[in-house]
Amino acid sequence: MTLRPSVLAVLVAAMLHFLPAPSLGGSLAFLQRIEDIPLAPGLTERLGAGLVFVTAEGRIVEAVAEGRTTAAQVTAFYAATLPELGWEERAPLLFKRDTELLTISLSPGRDGLTVAFSLQPDR
Repeated sequence: MTLRPSVLAVLVAAMLHFLPAPSLGGSLAFLQRIEDIPLAPGLTERLGAGLVFVTAEGRIVEAVAEGRTTAAQVTAFYAATLPELGWEERAPLLFKRDTELLTISLSPGRDGLTVAFSLQPDR
C-alpha cells in the first residue's frame, strides 16, 4: 500500500504530536509563531522574541528558541523531522515547502544553544 505524500505528512505530524520529549513533560511542542514547526527536544520558545508580518507575497515569521542541547542534535532532529512534514531540505538547516523557505540558525546562547527560525516567501 502506498500513501500519498500529503497523507503521509498528516500521519507523521499526528505521530510526532504524541511522541514523548523528556524536556517537555511527555509531549512534543510546536512553535507558537510557526505552528507547524516542532521544537527539537530540549528547546523552549522565547515568546518575547521574534515577529510575524504578512505581506502580499506571503508571511514573514521569526521565532527564537533556546535550551541545553547541542547543534548536532538540533540539526539531526530537523533533518529527520521536517522532510516528513513536507519540507524539502535544500541545504543544511534550509528547507522549502510550497512557496515558503525556512532557515534555521544555531548559535551559542546564554543558557545553552539559541535556535532562530526564519520563515519567508520563496522569491
